Amino acid sequence: MTKKLVFLDMPNMTKWLTDLDSLSKRGLEEAVKNALIESKQYITQLLEAEMQTHNRTGITLDSLDTETKVDVNGFIYSIPIGFNLRQGGLASLWLMHGTPRQAPDQRLYDAVYGKGTQKRVKQIQQEQVKRVLQKYLGDMLK
Repeated sequence: MTKKLVFLDMPNMTKWLTDLDSLSKRGLEEAVKNALIESKQYITQLLEAEMQTHNRTGITLDSLDTETKVDVNGFIYSIPIGFNLRQGGLASLWLMHGTPRQAPDQRLYDAVYGKGTQKRVKQIQQEQVKRVLQKYLGDMLK
């Protein structure tokens, strides 16, 4: 066995470790919350635009949940999107999925579940994580 040792010696090592510690305490939560809020706002805009064609009484559109409160349960972060069924949003289910007599509104369905929406939401979330990483680890990433 050799008696040589290898050490990790980098400039600003203490600062990097401090930055990593602050990222783990505040940064990750900030990134997740911002990503969820931005995603919800994007989907809500799509739903509002698509619901304009179905706006007879306005009850369903008024039931659209626009609150940006993130629910935290341990390590699980969530935010409700879409329509509040108890406040008049039940019709949104029939519009999205159809009934035996009415075909589903594919554009309304795609505003939440479509590939394009999912792709854009993923992109929004990646941008938010990059922004927070840049904020807390800016010097390290260069």
